[in-house]
Amino acid sequence: MRSSKRKPLETLCSWERVGAQLPEEVAANETGMRLLEAARWTPSWANKQPWRCVAESGAIQLYKQARQVKEDKDYFLVDCGIAMAHIHLAAQALGVHGQRQLDAVSVPGAPEAAEPIDSYLLEDFRFDARLAS
Repeated sequence: MRSSKRKPLETLCSWERVGAQLPEEVAANETGMRLLEAARWTPSWANKQPWRCVAESGAIQLYKQARQVKEDKDYFLVDCGIAMAHIHLAAQALGVHGQRQLDAVSVPGAPEAAEPIDSYLLEDFRFDARLAS
């Protein structure tokens, strides 16, 4: 997908609940934004960018907006896994320690049709400790 057709970060990522804008203090955190941008730049099947992220002080929750089944495979689920892998690789490159946790997914405010996929728990990084809930 050409960069001009990529969804803006504001569409893909929210703060603490779906639809909430990233606060200025969080948007000014270069490391945090690089983690979220890693998901934004992830290639996706059919160029749909089906994942969405909810950033919290110490975690990134990832959910899928819809299903795209073809040949008995949900390609959007594969896309979400690739997006989470990009977040993990970006974290490693930035010296941020974290781990995926499949059973701790909670996406406040997610639409009913959304499917929680994965959490990336940040062990030694906070988007902004002063804004932590």
